[in-house]
Order: sequence, then structure tokens, then C-alpha cells
Amino acid sequence: MNVKNLILIGLCLLLYGIGFKAGGLHYQNKLSQAQKASAESLAKIQQHYRQKEQHYQQISDDLAKQQNAYQLAQTQFTKRLNHELNRYAKNHATAPTMDNTDTNCSTLDASWVRLHDGAATGQLPENTPASSKPTASTNAAIHTISHNYAQCRDTLEKLKAWQTWYQQISEAANEQAQ
Repeated sequence: MNVKNLILIGLCLLLYGIGFKAGGLHYQNKLSQAQKASAESLAKIQQHYRQKEQHYQQISDDLAKQQNAYQLAQTQFTKRLNHELNRYAKNHATAPTMDNTDTNCSTLDASWVRLHDGAATGQLPENTPASSKPTASTNAAIHTISHNYAQCRDTLEKLKAWQTWYQQISEAANEQAQ
């Protein structure tokens, strides 16, 4: 081979090498840009989910504060109710104590007990013979009814809290879906 051909082959190889190197740099640049775009996209997604997590945590914190406030109010109400019940018992000669140990306190007749028990259980008991009909002291009736109403209020407040929580979570999920 002559020198011209060798120079020409060397020049071709040199140009090919330069082109290969430039092409490699071009694709390496493209890869770096794609990695950078992916990292930025991932950072945005992570930031979005951090914000959602903070939002959900705020909802949870608010509900916990509401529950604590309700429990405090319920405790105060229960104390006041017990005080009033004891005061009532002391002021009525027929119902001097709340522990039902006074045999002289007045009693409610069997029909009242039957209706109360039916309302409490959801099933009205059958009529029973007069000798086996139970009676209840007014003390026991007042205490039981007051306790039942307090439990009803407590259950109602829990239901309201669950409904509020569900509504807030649903709204947050709907916002995220959009």
C-alpha cells in the first residue's frame, strides 16, 4: 500500500473516532438531561405527597383536638350530672341515696318497668303475672336513664366525628384525584 492510502485510511479512522466520540458525548448529554428531568419530576412528586401527608396529618390533628375537647366537656358534664343526681336524691325524702339501699324510697310500678325495659332492649316483654312483676326504685330509674342518655350523647358525638373525618378524607382524596 502506498502512503497516500495509509494516510487516507488513518484520516478516515480519525474522523470516525472523532464522530464516535462526539456521538457518545451527544447521547451522554441526552442521558444526563433525561436523568435530570426524571430527578426533577420525582422531586415534584415527592413534594406533592409530602404536602398531602401534611394535609392529612392536619386533618388528623384537628380531629384529635376536637375529640379531646369533647372528652373534656363530656367529663365535666358527667360530673355535673352526677352532682345534680346526688342533690336530687338528698332533697327528696323518698329517694335519699343513689345506691338503692334505702328500702323506703318510692318505686315505679311494673308497667313503667316493662315499658322502660322494652324501650331499652327494643322488645316489649310479655305481660307477666302480678306477683312476678318487677318494680324499680326511682333512684335506680333516674340513675339508669341519665346514664343511658349520656351514653347516647357520647355515641352521637363519636358518630359525628367519624362522619367529619370521612368527609374530610373524601374531599382530600377527590382533590388528589383531580
